[in-house]
Amino acid sequence: MSPIITLYSLVTDNPTDVRGPEVRIDSYSQWLPVYEGTRDPGHQGHNLLPTKHLTPERFARWIDLRPVSDGLDAAALDELKGATIQTQVLVLTTLAEGLHRKLFSDTARARRVPAVSKKVCMQAREAARDAAVAELAGDQFTEDDRAEFGQAVRDALAHVNDRTFRSRMQELVDVAERSVPGITDSFKAWPGAVVEVRNTLAHHGTPSLGGEFEAFIDLLIAIKHSLRWVLRTVLLDHAGIDPSTIQDGYKDSSAYGFHLANVRQHLLASGHYVAEGLQPG
Repeated sequence: MSPIITLYSLVTDNPTDVRGPEVRIDSYSQWLPVYEGTRDPGHQGHNLLPTKHLTPERFARWIDLRPVSDGLDAAALDELKGATIQTQVLVLTTLAEGLHRKLFSDTARARRVPAVSKKVCMQAREAARDAAVAELAGDQFTEDDRAEFGQAVRDALAHVNDRTFRSRMQELVDVAERSVPGITDSFKAWPGAVVEVRNTLAHHGTPSLGGEFEAFIDLLIAIKHSLRWVLRTVLLDHAGIDPSTIQDGYKDSSAYGFHLANVRQHLLASGHYVAEGLQPG
């Protein structure tokens, strides 16, 4: 039921609930009720896309996708209500990287240099380790020092041929832009903005109170809004929804319109990663 609920929420942008679900082990066993706590589906608004797109074939496709996505498709739609903006953005950037790894996992996309095999990477790491340890000649270094330094080089090169986080974000936004041109037009460089806020939060934390603090918070808000819509668009693309249908739904969606306006205003307020010529609207 989880992937079915996720696809409904993805397509309609409305929460859903399951009433009286039943399960059985096989086609000959008895149907048994599933008892759950009461859940409030919340306010139902205008559907993002018509429910006619929720076909049995599309539900089946999404159920098949769940083992691949490992549940990250559902997590990408979680609002994280009550969490700080820093937490929301950290979670969203992690989800974005995880979804890219799951949805674009073929060899050509998973490696920076596709022709370089795992064996070649291992040999390169060992050669680099040997060369680095050889530099630690002299009595001031112990064998433990050399072993620790060698392990440090191995660790540093553990993901030597992995795609960069920036390139993953670039591919996600490329997919989103093909479906919905202009979805990140307010940004001068959307992948670069996502990389900067992720690295700042992960390694430095939020700037101290003052002008830079407010500017950073504005940038975080803009990233949060845009990441949610980029991820939704990528997932709709994977659900097999054609670009014209997505564009029609977004055009009539007040939520999407508010997203564009919010991103524009917060980027202008932050002063960072603002597209050239962007004006308040």
